[in-house]
Amino acid sequence: MSKDVVDIFCGAGGTSTGLIRAGYNVKLGIDNNERAIKSFSENHEGAEGLETDVTELEADEIDVDPFLMTGSPPCQIFSNANRHKGKEADEKYLYQEYLRMVEELEPNFVLMENVRGMESISKRIIREMGEIGYIANTVVLNSREFGIPQNRERLFFLGIRKDAYDTEPSFALSKLKMKVLSRKKNQEKPLKEALWGLRELKPREEKLNTDLESKDHGLTEDEHIHDGEDPTEYVKRINGGELPDKVYNHKARYHNERDREIYSLLPEGENAEHSSIQDIMPYKIGSFTDKYYKLDRDEVCKTITAHMSKDCNSYIHPEEDRGLTPREAARVQSFPDDYRFYGPYTSWFQQIGNAVPPLMAEEIGRGFQETHEELR
Repeated sequence: MSKDVVDIFCGAGGTSTGLIRAGYNVKLGIDNNERAIKSFSENHEGAEGLETDVTELEADEIDVDPFLMTGSPPCQIFSNANRHKGKEADEKYLYQEYLRMVEELEPNFVLMENVRGMESISKRIIREMGEIGYIANTVVLNSREFGIPQNRERLFFLGIRKDAYDTEPSFALSKLKMKVLSRKKNQEKPLKEALWGLRELKPREEKLNTDLESKDHGLTEDEHIHDGEDPTEYVKRINGGELPDKVYNHKARYHNERDREIYSLLPEGENAEHSSIQDIMPYKIGSFTDKYYKLDRDEVCKTITAHMSKDCNSYIHPEEDRGLTPREAARVQSFPDDYRFYGPYTSWFQQIGNAVPPLMAEEIGRGFQETHEELR
C-alpha cells in the first residue's frame, strides 16, 4: 500500500516534513494561511499546497486516497493563555472539519495534534471518531522526549479505521499507542546543540526595517559559518546527516536600547525578577515573571510559540544581546537549515511557532508504520 498523506491545517509543514523523513508520500497540504502554504509548497517538492478554507472544501475535490490523514486544527479557545472558555454544547470546532474529511476519505490511520487544553473535550472527540468508524485514543507527548531541545507538550489523537485490519480494533489501537511511545529517546538535548554554527548577529537598532539585509544583522539566505568545526549531533540529525550549503531566515530583530541593556545584564536562566535589572525594569512584574527571560544554553529551551512575532523578550539568546532569530527558533523546532519560510519577517515566527516539530512527527510516523507492518 502506498503511504500517501493528506495534511489538513498543515501550516508551514512541520508534520509533513517529519512524515516524509519517515518514508511517507505527502500528496497534499491544506491551509487558509497564504504565507504558510507558500512555505509548505516551496519546501515539499511533489506535494500540492492548497490555500483554501477547509470549511468550504468538499472531499470529492481531493484526488488522493490517503493511508494517513494528519491535521492540527486551530483551537485557540483551548490555549492556556486564553481565559475565555466556551460551553462544549454551544461550540463548533474546526476539528470537526478534519473529521468530516476523514469520514469521506477513509484513511487507515488518523493523527491529530493540538494543545493540552483540548483534553477537556477529548472524550467528545473520541466519541465522534467512533461514530465515523474509527477507534481512537489520546497521548500527551513532549518534544524533549524525542531528542529535541525544547519543552513542548502537546496532545495527540491516534486513530485507526475499525475495519482496516483483520484484528480486534482495540488491540490494534493499543499496539499503535505502544509503538508511538516506544519511539521516545532516552537523552535530552540542551539548547546549545541547536545554536551551533550560526552566524553571530548584532540586534537591529532601527525600527521598521526588517527587509534590510546585512551580515552584521542577518540575511534571509546565508551560507553556513562553522569554521570547520564538527556540527553537533542534533544539527546533523535535523539536516539528515549532511549540512546544506545554505541556511535561511537567520535575521536579528529590532530591540530598543533599554531592552538591549536588560539582555546584557540578565544572567542565563533568570527572569524579570532578577536583581540585576530591577533599576531599569519598565514594567510591574506581577505574575508575568517571564516578561524577560534569558535562555540557558545547558538546558532545553522553553516552548517556541507564535507570540515570538510580537517580541522575543522571553527568548533572549544566552550569549548574544538579542532575542532568538527565526532560524534559531526553527532549529529548536527541528526544521532543517535549508527549510525557507516565506512572507514578512514576523510571519516567520508565527509559522515556526505553530508547527509540529518535524523530528517528533518523524518518530510518531515511524510508530504508525511499525503498527501497519505488524497488523497487515
